[in-house]
Amino acid sequence: MANLDVVRSATAGFGVIARNPLAVVVWGLVLLLVSIAPAILIMGGFLSSMIGIAAQQDAGVEPDPEAVMAMMVPMMAGYPLLFVTSILARVMMTGAIFRSVLEPEARRWFYLRLGAQELWMGLVMVVLAIMAGMLFSVLWLFGAILVGGVAVASGALSSSEPPVWLALAVLLIALAGLGGLIWLALRFSMALPMSFAERQFRLFESWSFTRGKVGGLFLIGLLVAVIVFVLEMVLVAVGFLVFGLALVEVIGVTGGDEKAVEALFQQPPQVWMAAVAPWLVIGGVVLAVVGAALTTLVTAPWAEAYRQIKGPTPDPEPQPSAA
Repeated sequence: MANLDVVRSATAGFGVIARNPLAVVVWGLVLLLVSIAPAILIMGGFLSSMIGIAAQQDAGVEPDPEAVMAMMVPMMAGYPLLFVTSILARVMMTGAIFRSVLEPEARRWFYLRLGAQELWMGLVMVVLAIMAGMLFSVLWLFGAILVGGVAVASGALSSSEPPVWLALAVLLIALAGLGGLIWLALRFSMALPMSFAERQFRLFESWSFTRGKVGGLFLIGLLVAVIVFVLEMVLVAVGFLVFGLALVEVIGVTGGDEKAVEALFQQPPQVWMAAVAPWLVIGGVVLAVVGAALTTLVTAPWAEAYRQIKGPTPDPEPQPSAA
């Protein structure tokens, strides 16, 4: 296995975006249509019903409990659909990002597919999620026992607060547990790109594949986290600025004029919803594309790390010709 180039792996997402900017935009739109749009439709109907109930209360009419329950049924029935579409969107986008790194020549359909590679990878995602849920349940139980033990020890020591050495011991145990979780995550970090690239279920094979590479993988994850954190801070600042400008444009708010906001929302719901709908649509598209770009920055490094660890596939040796 080859050595890891930490910087090259951690910044692989920037290369994907630079080489395929239109593909990233398409990924964002697919994310919006497959994952976010169903949620908006379900929540939109729920919010419309809530607005109607609020209008009835303002008019002094008590809402019918049966009507409220009937309003909740479609939203609850939509949860399985949201679960399936969210998994589908994640599998398709992850597969597209992996393909752009591992199979850059397969540009058809902007690298988006839903085939055997995505299905094997999706199965690994589900198994990893179940394993993570079980692990966190065990850790939660252990944490509850630990906190209870500290409380008992503090009472036995006749002290309202635990002594310093006891608090330090709890902190060290917590840090050790966090370190163990990170170590486990890194050992299984190649399961998804392996399953995608090899078109088979690859989970525990990641354990041996990452042997001796945990330090480099940790540095990759740390550098990616720093990059994404800085970018998110910049995006949040820009988002607040754009939101303020949109508020001025839609409502005419200047100098902190709250009366304009109240005047808008005192109108019938269809009036103010029509005023803000174009901005919501534009904002949703922009957020989806930005989300796709950030997902690329987080996902591509692990495909690049797999490619580097795997190394070039040797050409088969020529077979001697029969005499």
